[in-house]
Parts: sequence; structure tokens; C-alpha cells
Amino acid sequence: MLTQRRWRAIGLITLTGAGAMAVGGVWVNAADSRLFFAIYWTIFLGLLLTTLYMVLLDLRYIRVLYTSGKREIYKETLGNEEFRRVLQQGTARAQDSSPHASTPSSKDGSHR
Repeated sequence: MLTQRRWRAIGLITLTGAGAMAVGGVWVNAADSRLFFAIYWTIFLGLLLTTLYMVLLDLRYIRVLYTSGKREIYKETLGNEEFRRVLQQGTARAQDSSPHASTPSSKDGSHR
């Protein structure tokens, strides 16, 4: 099972490898050996795609953690029956104490 620490380490290693190969690719000449050229850039592409996969995996994991954190906060606050009761009482008191008068319009009938 991959853990977050492990896939981040794999992502860092593959990114470093792909970066080194990109820099080293300046000296790889297709005229020398087409087979070497194809293998070199195929390995580079594999490292780069592995890095992108690790990034997407990490983003998805962070999103899941964020969603579960939101769910826990909801359960601790609005999911709590006592909290909802107190909130409803406070809302009812606020509605009872606020005047429901309409706003007066100006004498000439225009609105600002």
C-alpha cells in the first residue's frame, strides 16, 4: 500500500530524474543512434508521467482529507442536536426582537 510519504518521495525522485534527463537531453543526438534516442526520451516520458500521476494522487488524497474534515466539523457543530436547538432559539429571539418596518421612501418618491 502506498502511503502519502512514499508517493511524495517517488514523485520527487521521478521529477528529479526527469529534470536531469531533460537537461542531459541537450547532448543526446538522434543522428548518433536512433534506438538510444528513442529509449532515452521514452524513459524521460515515463518518469514525467509517473511524476504527474503522483501529483494527481496527492491532490485527490488532499481533497478526500479536506472533505472528511468538513464532514467532521459539520457533525461536531450542526450535526449536534443541542447546537441546532440553541441556534434555532437564537434565531427565533433575533426575529422577535427585530422590527419588521419597511424603509421609508423620500418625499419626492425617488429611491437612492
